[in-house]
Amino acid sequence: MILESVDVHNVRNIKDASFRLQPSLNLVLGPNGAGKTTFLECIYLLIRGRSFRPGLLNALISFDAQDLLVTAVGRADDQTFRFGITKTRNDNVRMRLNAQDIRQISQIAALVPTQTFLPDLSALVFGTPSVRRSWLNWSVFHADHRFMDVHRSFLRLLQQRNRAVQQRSSDLAVWTEQFVKKALEVTAIRESHLQGMNEYFQQSLSSLAPDLSVILSYERGWAESSLLEALEQDVSREQKYGHTRLGPHRADVRLLVQSTQGETLGPALRILSRGQGKAVACAMKLAQLEYLRERGVRCVVLLDDATSEMDENYTRRFFNLINPSGSQIIATGTNNGERFQAGLPANITPNLIHLEAGDIMVA
Repeated sequence: MILESVDVHNVRNIKDASFRLQPSLNLVLGPNGAGKTTFLECIYLLIRGRSFRPGLLNALISFDAQDLLVTAVGRADDQTFRFGITKTRNDNVRMRLNAQDIRQISQIAALVPTQTFLPDLSALVFGTPSVRRSWLNWSVFHADHRFMDVHRSFLRLLQQRNRAVQQRSSDLAVWTEQFVKKALEVTAIRESHLQGMNEYFQQSLSSLAPDLSVILSYERGWAESSLLEALEQDVSREQKYGHTRLGPHRADVRLLVQSTQGETLGPALRILSRGQGKAVACAMKLAQLEYLRERGVRCVVLLDDATSEMDENYTRRFFNLINPSGSQIIATGTNNGERFQAGLPANITPNLIHLEAGDIMVA
C-alpha cells in the first residue's frame, strides 16, 4: 500500500496540517524543531499504535489540546482505504478503518507494512537481542500470515507457563508440553524466513560496504537439541527467577564478521565500528524490503535523518538499493536538503515538503 494523503491535528507542534504524498520519494525539509520527526512519528502512530520515541502517548498531544487525531488515505490494488487514530488525555484511544471502529492496530499494520531508518539504526547491530527479534518478527509477520496467530498463541502460553512456574503448579508439565509445541512452530517459521532472506542481505551488504563480510544466523533461545528436556532440567532455576528462561522469547539473530579468507573473526557488536554497524543495519533492513517486494508486499519507509552521516557516494548507493524495492519513502532533511538531494541517483525526483514551526506546505 502507498499513502496518498495524511492529516494531522494536535500532535506536538503540528496543530493542523494536511498534505499529499507521491508513491516514491517524499522529502520533508525544514530547520530543527520544525516538526519533521513529529510528522514521521504521526505516521508511525497511525500504523503501529505507538511512537518510535520513548515516553507516554499523552506527550504527543499538543500542550493546549485535549486530544490528537491522525488520519490517512491509502491505496492498494485499486482499492482505497481510509484509516485513523485519535487519543484523548484520559487515555481513550479510538481506531477506525474504512468507517468502522477496530480494536487491534494489527489490522492497519498488516495493510501498511512500515519500515523505519532512524538515527539509532546501529542499535540493530549493537543493541540487545530483543531489537533483532523485533526486526525479524516484522518481516515474518508480513511475509507469512500464519506467524501472527502462532506468535500470539506462543506468548499466551508463555504467560501461562510463567504463572505455573511462579505458583509451582502441578499443571506445569501440561503447560510445558503446549509451550514447547508452539515454541517449535515459532522457531521453524523464523529460521526458514531468515534463511530465505540471507541472500538479499548479502547482496545489500556487498553494495553498501564491499569490504565487509557478515554472516547472519538464528539462535533459538536454548542450547540443547530438545527444548522439552532443556526446560525439564531448568525447573529449579526457573522457580528461583520466577519465569521461563529458555525458548523463542530469548532467541537472537547472531551477526558474525568474517575475514576476506572466510575466517570467523567474532561477533559484529565487538568488532565493527559505529559506521560499519550502521551499514550492516541498513543492509538488514534493505534485505527485508527487497524480500517482501518479490512476494508482492510494498512497504512505506520512514527515513529520519538516517543519511546524516553518509557521504554522497554512500547515499547514492543506499537509494540505488532502496529505489527498486518499490517502497514509498518519506524522509527528513534539514533546511533545503541540498546535501541529501546531491546524493540521490539521477532517476529519482523527490516530492519536496517544507515545514515551518509545524506548518506543512507543499513546495
